[in-house]
Amino acid sequence: EAFVLGKGSGTGVASATDSATSAPPDAWVEYEGVLTQCEKSVVDVADRIARKVCPFKRCVRDAPRRRPSKSTRGEPSADENPVGNEFGNGPAAAVHAPRYSWWEGMREDVPERYQRWEGIRERNAILSLLFGSIGHGRKQPTKRQRLLLFILYSGVWYFTYLLVFRRRGGACRRAWVETCVPVDEGGLCSSSCASPETLWQTPMGYRDYPAIRRATSHQIDIQHLECIQARTVASACDLPLCSAQGSRACMSTDFEPIGLCPCDSSISRLIFEALFYCIVFKVFHYPAWLIYISDLSSCPKCVTLASGMVLGLAILLYCCGFIVLWSYLHEFSNVVFETAYWLLSFFILCLFEVVKSFFLGYIVGSYVVRPLCCKPITRIW
Repeated sequence: EAFVLGKGSGTGVASATDSATSAPPDAWVEYEGVLTQCEKSVVDVADRIARKVCPFKRCVRDAPRRRPSKSTRGEPSADENPVGNEFGNGPAAAVHAPRYSWWEGMREDVPERYQRWEGIRERNAILSLLFGSIGHGRKQPTKRQRLLLFILYSGVWYFTYLLVFRRRGGACRRAWVETCVPVDEGGLCSSSCASPETLWQTPMGYRDYPAIRRATSHQIDIQHLECIQARTVASACDLPLCSAQGSRACMSTDFEPIGLCPCDSSISRLIFEALFYCIVFKVFHYPAWLIYISDLSSCPKCVTLASGMVLGLAILLYCCGFIVLWSYLHEFSNVVFETAYWLLSFFILCLFEVVKSFFLGYIVGSYVVRPLCCKPITRIW
């Protein structure tokens, strides 16, 4: 704050006008200057390119360079800033109100692009662990805490992945096709098959029975489904393949099922999976991150308790995910195969998260969301 007051006003004495443009209190400032030189170079290049193609006037207005003066000769322009509008110092600091509200956690004397990118990569579980392990992370969380957050992050993804995998119902639909659809229509049934009326209730998007069989390598015993075990229905072939969207499916309930498997549309399934993952991530991972960014060094018992809770939660999520998978597939080989497939998808997810954080979090957030939306929405983004 003293640096901003002294440099911004051109004197070493803080004035009433200068106090209005001082940096936010340290309690709210997040930036710690831990970016590597390579990161700064990449962010600088991205900033120059993005401002050239950005269609919003605010991108040009906030560019880190001196704007030409539009004032009359001999009168200083209110927008003129020798240091650059992005820094908030110089003569403009004595005229304009602070660029940031206290709850934004931003400093006036550091380029905004550096502050935004550091905040984004510190919130990303993969990037936080990567840069923290090489000594370019913030003081909190510590390296050990970053590792625990990454383990919890993988547990959240494992749990949500398997719940979504079960909800998709690919193995369930294959079991119905092979059990109830006659051979001449693409199934494997030769006797006691589904009636023509039951087959007719299959939605148009799911009538390619050979494609349903090829869609998954998993095979399940149809007798393990909830309504079959509870003898709510005499035979799986008495039920149509699909339950109406949002309705009761036999694989999930034994209470008056109206179809064997869920058959959601691609768009609704994609929306549900995205929202479900976001909600579960915020419920389980984000609170742990909020705990770890607090300095708990003065309370060793709090550190131990927090670490135990995070590790215990991660183990619980792994166990719940395994139970969900086993209750659906009922075969150890299928469980091992799907877990291996999850590991591959998790590796790809980590790479995607890095790319997403930079382009969706930083580029879109800084040059699309920020010019269009108000400060609270930009902060949430």
